[in-house]
Amino acid sequence: MTLATTAFQIVRRTANALQVRVDGREVWLPNSQVRWTADGLWLPTWLAKARGLASSPSRATGDWPSCRG
Repeated sequence: MTLATTAFQIVRRTANALQVRVDGREVWLPNSQVRWTADGLWLPTWLAKARGLASSPSRATGDWPSCRG
């Protein structure tokens, strides 16, 4: 589990995906793989790497956080 970033904006939500803006880029992420909390945007490490979010300065690993939102 990766804390991709603490600075993100939700742009759009659909039944299956979430579009977020991170560092000026917009990326789509599957709802089934993403959690967002007051601490930030959490997703599996493989997905963070695939979407180019793994290099963000705010990275952490651990269990799924409790959901908010």
